[in-house]
Amino acid sequence: MSAMTFNVYCAQFNTTRTNRVLSLMKSYTPDTIGIQEATPSWMTFLKNNLGGTYGFVGLGREGGSNGEHSAIMYNKHIFKLLDSGTKWLSATPDVVSKFPDSSYIRIFSYALLQRIDDGEKILVVNTHIEYTNDAIRIKQLGVLYNFLKSYGDYPTILTGDFNTTPGSATYNNVISNGFVDSAKNAASRYEASTFTNFGADNRVLDYVFASASDFNLRSYRVCNEKVNGDFPSDHHPIFMRYIVK
Repeated sequence: MSAMTFNVYCAQFNTTRTNRVLSLMKSYTPDTIGIQEATPSWMTFLKNNLGGTYGFVGLGREGGSNGEHSAIMYNKHIFKLLDSGTKWLSATPDVVSKFPDSSYIRIFSYALLQRIDDGEKILVVNTHIEYTNDAIRIKQLGVLYNFLKSYGDYPTILTGDFNTTPGSATYNNVISNGFVDSAKNAASRYEASTFTNFGADNRVLDYVFASASDFNLRSYRVCNEKVNGDFPSDHHPIFMRYIVK
């Protein structure tokens, strides 16, 4: 199976750039895609152009279809959707809310998927957490971990824009809570920066994590190729292949 994470960038929503994003997604056709900064316009565009292949789960961070989505796209010809939802990274995760020290409302979405051909179940979780400091990022992630502990013991793929670099306190917190970084653990790896701000930056902020004992991670790739002469977004997507043990 395969997974992708892709911050599509909420601004500069125009036909030239949206078609680059669409082209890149189609060229890899991952089984699941966790997207970040997906405004209502982005959600409409992706559903209109990829709805024949993918199902979509996840609410906007301002509730309903409002605000940026950290949505999950899943290949509906490969998977049956068993359960899904969106939670707020706050003290009240079931309602639109945020921690006082978070600059924005932050969310995660989840999808429990069952592979149609053999019944294999996986949980896919996608998020976009705080950019300011480790303390609030770790606080937000605590909400996500509490959900995972209460939800069920499924092989879990965790994708997202974590706004932190490898080796940071936030990154180490994810690893210490039972995940491995596919960038460091896949059998075949093509590593590069994931956030470039269209050439003005050079950091790794995006990840595809996997629950530590559940997967054989086959390959990892930062998709940093240009499409029609330019990059589709200020972030590069990541594409990862894996086998459930």
